[in-house]
Amino acid sequence: MFRWQIDTSDYVESNEWKLLEYPAAKNILKYPCCVEPYPDLTYTIRVKRIAVFYSFILVLPCVLLSLLTLVSFWLPPESPAKVLLGRSRLAISLHALYPVHTARCRRDSTVELSRVGGVY
Repeated sequence: MFRWQIDTSDYVESNEWKLLEYPAAKNILKYPCCVEPYPDLTYTIRVKRIAVFYSFILVLPCVLLSLLTLVSFWLPPESPAKVLLGRSRLAISLHALYPVHTARCRRDSTVELSRVGGVY
C-alpha cells in the first residue's frame, strides 16, 4: 500500500469549508483466482464547516431585523421616527436579501443556504 496526498495546487479556498486532510492511498489486491494484480485508488477528503459564515450571513441579519421590528412597536404612533425606522428596516431587509438571492440563483456558488435563508 502506497500513501500520497492529493494535489491541491488548483484548489480554490472556500469561505464556508476548510480542507483538513486529503490523503490518497494506492492498494494493490491480488486475488487467488487471477494472476494479475488489481490496483485500487482510495481518496479520503476531510472538510470542516466554518460556522461563522452562517452566523454573519444568515443569523445576524435575522436577529437585527427582528430587533428593529420590536423597536418600531416601542415608538409612539405619531412619531416621525417610526416611519423613518420602517423605511430603513425595509431598505436593510432588501439589502440583506440580495446576497441570499444571488447565492441561490448561481449554480457555481459554493454557498448552500439552509432553510433559514429561504424563510428569511
